[in-house]
Order: sequence, then structure tokens, then C-alpha cells
Amino acid sequence: MKFLRLFLISALLAVPLLAQGPENAPVIIEEPVAEPPIAPKPLETTETFGYSVEKRPLIAYVFGDGPNVTLIIACVHGNETSTPGLARLLREHLLKHPEILQGRQIIIVPAVNPDGLQRKTRRNARDVDINRNYPGTWRLPKRGEPFKPGPSPASEPETRAMMNLVAKYPPKKIVSIHQPLSCMAYSGERSKPLAREMQKYNNFRITESVGYPTPGGFGGYCENILKVPVVTLELPWQSPEAAWKKHGAALIAAIRF
Repeated sequence: MKFLRLFLISALLAVPLLAQGPENAPVIIEEPVAEPPIAPKPLETTETFGYSVEKRPLIAYVFGDGPNVTLIIACVHGNETSTPGLARLLREHLLKHPEILQGRQIIIVPAVNPDGLQRKTRRNARDVDINRNYPGTWRLPKRGEPFKPGPSPASEPETRAMMNLVAKYPPKKIVSIHQPLSCMAYSGERSKPLAREMQKYNNFRITESVGYPTPGGFGGYCENILKVPVVTLELPWQSPEAAWKKHGAALIAAIRF
């Protein structure tokens, strides 16, 4: 009797389950699948934007993506050895102070001429002065002029790479760091306000010319073709650390300008 009673109870309990058809099937509620977290955008990306004559990479460090774009370049001449160090210190400062990037994009090129930097020579590996090789004001030297502009405008891979970089990231203003003339040279009237803004922070002499002709220069290319303000920051012979102490605030002012 006990076995029969258990059998009947089991049968009665099974009836509702058997009676349930597809229309009465229990609804299974699935838990929502969590979306994978979006990785935060890095403060800085590294871009190889070309190669030198001897196939050394030309590196740009790109910060931010705002509309106020600043390009800062150094070591156009390989014997101006403190300039890449100043660019490095600026890069380190931006990594520590990401609030500066708000609404801005900054591109830093520490060495436009890595072959010259390796040799500690002004010109590139083909004995061409990159800062005399740009379209806009390029020309062959006259009798007695010592500069080496190359056989034609933009004949050098470093020059072409820089032209491609400014086409990819059209800058609102440019600072080109050189040595050793101890001044800030602006290229045309459009560049003077930027130089004056930087001068508020470094109290450096402003001039329209470095004192001699610079045909084929990057400044002339920016002024005549890009129509973009450019200031050439000419350091004295000093260490990168001394240059940062004197000009770091002026570089940040150029970025904010």
C-alpha cells in the first residue's frame, strides 16, 4: 500500500508537466550579456611617418585629437644636439599633465634628421640641408653661397615625410626648435602673434630674420604654401634641462595659443 500511494502521488505531480504544451511552456529569462569594457584611449600614440636616407624611422608622438593642432619639431640639423632633448622633456610633461590636451592635438617630432644626429652633422646622409630643401622658396645657391639645398625641392625623404605629416595633421601653428642663435624668428606677419605670446613666458628676443637668407626653409614652406604660423625657437648652446627651464612654459603657451 505504501508503494502504491507513492506511485499515485508521483503520477499526480507529473500530470501538469505533461499537460503543458508549447503555448504554456515556462518562459526562460536570459541574463543580459555584459558588454566588454572599452579600453581608455592612450594619451599618446607613436607613429612612424617616414624614413631617413639611411632608413632610420622618423617618429612622431601624437597627443589628443582636438581641433587646436600644434606641431613641434626638433633636430632638423643633426649637430643641434640639445633640441631633441627639449622635445623629449616636453613630451614627458604632457604625459604627466593630460589636462593640457583638452580640445587640442599636439604632434612632437624629436628628430627630423636622425642620420645627421647620428653623425653630429648639420646635413643629412646625402649632404643636403633639409632646412633648405622645401618648396616655396627653394633655389640653387648663388656663387659663394655655402648652403646645400639638394638637386630639387623635396628631393630628400625627410622633407617629403614632413610634408606628408603636415598634410595628415594640418597644424594651426608650428614651433621649430633649433640652435644656437638665441632668438625666436617668426615667418611673416601671421606668425608674429604666436612669437609674442611665447615671449611672455621666456622673455626671448623676437626677430623676423635669423640674420641671413634661408631659401628652401621649413618656415618659408609654412608661410608661403601652408599659410600656417611658424616660430623658430633658436636656443643657445645649452643643455636640454636648461632649455626646458627657460622655454618650457613658452612651449606650453604655444600649445594653448
